[in-house]
Amino acid sequence: AKASREYSKTYDNKSPDFRNYSVEVLELEPAQVAGKSTRQIQEIALNGWEKEPDTIIAPDIKFKGATGLDSSYNISIDGITMWFRQAVFYSEEDLKLYVVRISASKKEKIIFNDEATAFMNSFRFSKGWF
Repeated sequence: AKASREYSKTYDNKSPDFRNYSVEVLELEPAQVAGKSTRQIQEIALNGWEKEPDTIIAPDIKFKGATGLDSSYNISIDGITMWFRQAVFYSEEDLKLYVVRISASKKEKIIFNDEATAFMNSFRFSKGWF
């Protein structure tokens, strides 16, 4: 990406209920996306996680006419596991890739949780804001 911005908020960062909500916006160059479908661009944004054994790719999700690729996965290092859920959206109109991400110390905080679902469902494209 030629530029990126990230907006995030962390809750309970010193407790077992840790969770972080973020939106990352990446500005892409035309050459980076030339000849690629929206789905291919979204899969590239997953950085290979779709091939990991515990990764779940959910059915596509839609927000205000935009279709996103929704996934969840975990990373374990030295006995500590973090769970991630991310939805990736690509705006062909302004060549921006949006990564809406939740990370938490417990799987149920990213998937089976009203707060997480409300965050995912709150995403909207807003021209000129990013």
